[in-house]
Amino acid sequence: MKSLKGFTLVEVLIVVVILGILAAAVLPRMTGQVDRARTAEAVNIMSAMRHALSSYFDEHLQFPDPAVPVTSANMEAVLGITHQVSQHGWTFAAATSGAANDSCLITATMGVAANKNTITLDVVTGAWGGTGDYTPGVGKFWPYLQ
Repeated sequence: MKSLKGFTLVEVLIVVVILGILAAAVLPRMTGQVDRARTAEAVNIMSAMRHALSSYFDEHLQFPDPAVPVTSANMEAVLGITHQVSQHGWTFAAATSGAANDSCLITATMGVAANKNTITLDVVTGAWGGTGDYTPGVGKFWPYLQ
């Protein structure tokens, strides 16, 4: 009889089971990482905006005119800062309010009306907010969860 070289069915099945176990251990760690990176990008840009708005307030004793909201498009003209265009499609706006124009809220928005995601940052208090999966501390896409 001629001897055939190769793997038996049992050996192949054992390898497939081992690969399945490894994939089951790794995949949960990798899912959602793109969304967390998307959120981290928005948080970084918003932090830079907060710093620029705080500096503007220190210099002018009020935030920019509420009639001209600070947006991604006019950020450089109003605040004198440039930022990299969002790679994930976020748009940013800072709305000022208050009797003495002394309150400001930055909002990052992504998505269409039916599925819109938002993250907010209060410039004065530094408090973060958000909707759904982007809620700070509890949202599954918030980047700083363990």
